[in-house]
Amino acid sequence: MGATQQGNVASFGEYTTGYEPLEVDDSATQHNRPLLLSDDDDDSADLDQEEAMLYRLPSEGGSIFSSFLNMANSIIGAGIIGIPYSIKETGFGMGILLLLLLTVVVDWTIRLLIFNGKLAGRTTYQDLLQFAFGRPGLIAISVFQFVFAFGGMCAYSVIIGDTIPHVIRSLFPSIDQTPVLWLFSNRNLCIAFFTLFVSYPLSLYRDISKLAKTSALALVAILFITVSVAVEGPKVPDTLRGSPEARFHFVQGELFQGIAVISFAYVCHHNSFLIFGSLKQPSLNRFASVTHWSMAIAFLTCVILGLSGFLVFTDRTAGNILNNFPSDNVFINIARLAFGLNMFTTIPLETFVCREASIVLELTGSFAATALAFVLPPLCYLKLATGSLWQWNKLPHWSCLGFGLAIMVISSFFSLQKLFSQSNSSPSCDMRGL
Repeated sequence: MGATQQGNVASFGEYTTGYEPLEVDDSATQHNRPLLLSDDDDDSADLDQEEAMLYRLPSEGGSIFSSFLNMANSIIGAGIIGIPYSIKETGFGMGILLLLLLTVVVDWTIRLLIFNGKLAGRTTYQDLLQFAFGRPGLIAISVFQFVFAFGGMCAYSVIIGDTIPHVIRSLFPSIDQTPVLWLFSNRNLCIAFFTLFVSYPLSLYRDISKLAKTSALALVAILFITVSVAVEGPKVPDTLRGSPEARFHFVQGELFQGIAVISFAYVCHHNSFLIFGSLKQPSLNRFASVTHWSMAIAFLTCVILGLSGFLVFTDRTAGNILNNFPSDNVFINIARLAFGLNMFTTIPLETFVCREASIVLELTGSFAATALAFVLPPLCYLKLATGSLWQWNKLPHWSCLGFGLAIMVISSFFSLQKLFSQSNSSPSCDMRGL
């Protein structure tokens, strides 16, 4: 089919220009029929029966609300705990502006990605890149998704092992002497138990809409973490607070590292096709509603948590904001428990965060997340769309592509420079026991 693409391209000006076409009602269109083909094209140009079965959306169908829960959980999952750190890196004013700007850009690129899939008649990120760029595209997307997903699974194990046993021991001091229950205070056994009996069964669902209930629980956990930081932050002793003079600096020197952290927290493009396919009636306008609401909730939550944490701890803000609080704070310990629960309930959605998250968030955000969110979606559109590459209506796509490439190069450079220049006293993730 790829060989006939240029010959069968119809005039799809209404699809390939402007902003609104990303929200058209296309529910009547066959999802295995590329929009690059016109209705007048020969039927032989359609996907054959074998391909149609291959690319059929693998879902019984769910509501817009269930898809919203999954997308919102994918966006504002564990990555949200790094938002206060990103404001510390970028500055108070610039941090808020970047959160707003990246909310708009990510909203657009998520919908652009699904639109590209509709143009090409493909229903996965991998198939879209292979259709547009051949085997090199498939290899590229596989590498980026592997880096994002595999690293995430390893980091989730670190989070579970470092939060759940610690919180359980603080709540039940004698649990180490309790038969059978002592395994929940052991790091290695705790990781194995929750991964095997909670995360693994959830990962076996064929339809992502079935995860809506666990996503709702994960969102409640994130809400509790946000409230706990906002309530307990003003109560911490002065010895744990940061410098008051560092609160309202408009911009700070580590701008690109902060952008990478925010980009990482927002990325959910690797789940977008699954969420789109989980809709009972998958269409661009229904998916646009899911995306708009999810991004709005994500922005609001990130602003509340980001400001609540940064304004208290300022220059002492850690990559995981919960690590700024004392270990004997009961409310925060419950939040840590909720954070650990969030880890293994959102593993099936392949999100990612690390306990001492600063350098991990920066490197992952500057490389894999930036490519998935800001480079590949506009690049696919420029490859698939009709007309000259230099038309004015394609300026946003070129701008987004340039922005993504710049962040990949500059942020990765500064993050690696920071990694190699760190002192031996800097905290890092304890990978022992995995």
